[in-house]
Amino acid sequence: MNNIMKLGYTITTLLMLGFSVSSIAQSHSPAQQCLQLPERQDPCTNLIYSSFNNNGVNTQFCLCKSDKSKLITLFEQGNTADDFKLIRQLVSQYRLTQPELLTLLQSVY
Repeated sequence: MNNIMKLGYTITTLLMLGFSVSSIAQSHSPAQQCLQLPERQDPCTNLIYSSFNNNGVNTQFCLCKSDKSKLITLFEQGNTADDFKLIRQLVSQYRLTQPELLTLLQSVY
């Protein structure tokens, strides 16, 4: 009986852990995802966490530091249709204007 109770406890714990991980994964909206280049294949190993004031609401974000300079260049010098599409996606993701997002990128060290 003791082994059955241990097994039941283990199964319950694993189920609860699975539900917790699932709910955490589902609760991340696009604005909570890290800002990085879309062509990135490997996970970013150097993340910067910061926040900004967006219409009176303190909004947290993270940025892949390795992609920061390329993102700034994209915003300052992007001139192809693909560049403009990516800029629109990033602006939409953070609900900021293009100049606001560029300022945000430039302000993070």
